[in-house]
Amino acid sequence: SVWSKAKGINELMDLSLKLPINMKLVLIGSMSRKLKKQCIKVGIKLIGKVNDYKELVQYYNIADYVISLSKEETFGMTIAEGQAC
Repeated sequence: SVWSKAKGINELMDLSLKLPINMKLVLIGSMSRKLKKQCIKVGIKLIGKVNDYKELVQYYNIADYVISLSKEETFGMTIAEGQAC
């Protein structure tokens, strides 16, 4: 699904503003142009939709943390995939 308020995008933007300068949030997935502009303003690095699972595994493996602030899921694929990697 695409990034939205229900997926926690607003909370992620707030979090990005509170991170130390040496930390960055990286979001993978689709979102509206309006949300893209807002995310870029607060310093979030955007990766589009990733269809290649090997590429996705690489992103998970270089991440220090994998988080989900979704209000729609209690334990979504993002968390399971992150833990598996």
